Amino acid sequence: MKPLKLLRTSLTASLALTIAFAAAFVNAQQTASRHLFFHITLSPELRHPVSGRLLLFVSPGHGATAVDVNMMSQASTYIAAKEITSFAPGQTIDIDANETVFPAPLSQAPEGDYQAQAVLDVGHTNN
Repeated sequence: MKPLKLLRTSLTASLALTIAFAAAFVNAQQTASRHLFFHITLSPELRHPVSGRLLLFVSPGHGATAVDVNMMSQASTYIAAKEITSFAPGQTIDIDANETVFPAPLSQAPEGDYQAQAVLDVGHTNN
């Protein structure tokens, strides 16, 4: 399984996050009983641990340069969240895609291709 590298700029920090899918999620068929986890690794190039709210945006499609909430159809993007303290460079954090997810657990998403982006919101400004 090849990790998907994503980059997003926050107001207070630029963080390179790598997402690896515990289940073959992208370009795979979903089943209602599949429990998904995402493994997110903070870039080892950063020099210090960081803390904040780790957000995972997942939406139908492929090839987008960024994945975020569609304000015209907010329920079309799944958002998983986890509060993180002292996330060290090179460290991996797991996100349970069925826990603390809007609009529903990701295991209930319809079949299809999905894209994901992880954002570490160090200033808690992403609402």
